[in-house]
Amino acid sequence: MPRNFPQLVVYTNGGHYVAPLDQGTAWTLGRGKDCQVVLSDRWISRRHALVQRLENGDYYLIDLGSRNGCTLNNSKITVPTLLKTGDRIALGKTFVEFRAAQAQTTIPPQADSPIDTLPDAAKIRPVVLIIQEYTNQSHLWRDLLVSQDINVIVESGKINVRQVLQDFMVMVQSHPGIVMLDTRAELPDVSHLLRWCYQQSPQLRIILIDSHDRIVSAEKRNWARQQRVLGCLPALPEDNFTVYSAEIEQMMKQILRVLAWGPVRREKLATTLLDLQMAVISDDTPSQWLGEFVVSPGNVQHPS
Repeated sequence: MPRNFPQLVVYTNGGHYVAPLDQGTAWTLGRGKDCQVVLSDRWISRRHALVQRLENGDYYLIDLGSRNGCTLNNSKITVPTLLKTGDRIALGKTFVEFRAAQAQTTIPPQADSPIDTLPDAAKIRPVVLIIQEYTNQSHLWRDLLVSQDINVIVESGKINVRQVLQDFMVMVQSHPGIVMLDTRAELPDVSHLLRWCYQQSPQLRIILIDSHDRIVSAEKRNWARQQRVLGCLPALPEDNFTVYSAEIEQMMKQILRVLAWGPVRREKLATTLLDLQMAVISDDTPSQWLGEFVVSPGNVQHPS
């Protein structure tokens, strides 16, 4: 079912994914771990840009004093600029499209961006729904999966997680996909949510992911098998990605095996790990929060 809220569609060299704009009134885009939309692009500042929603429902793009600037529809912006559906934003080497509330978010749209170079294969790419809080872990999983030519949806699970899952269950009836579900997606015990999932869709494929523990104990693996899930993966490392590349590749193999999506794209994975590492060690001038700047009508730039 379509879900009625705006979104950002982020295009990368590996594919694209959807970042919903349904929680809060401001979303920071950048390399920093504290950003709502984390972009693993070494040409992007830690806090590069801001999308802000005003009380009247308008959305504005604001450059947070980034090093390389923001381009909207091929024009560089210097002041807060009103967004309209279909607007294309260029940040570093990353392209982002703004889509208004009537856009459908449950199924990732087919990319019409020139950087998506898989014509027919893109139509049959598997989809992974990640239900995990918007933290560095969910952003890392997203980038790693996109490197494997997989469409990715990330949902925090804070708002009606069962409705999100029901939407996904309808989609996977005609499209290959799996759910990667955080072990803390529903407290105090995610097993109740798992039982509900299998009651609704016995064929649903689920892999559990941990957002805190770097090691999955034997006891936890046994518990996961009892829950009928297809795997239980530890938290990803958040630094020294190239050092942990073998471990990460093994986790990718497990996911690809469940999806029946061929071998690991090792070159793409290595490039993504290098980009992630460069994003961690790169430094740039801190930016200022410009949220209040958009409130003044005299400071607003409208697209021509």
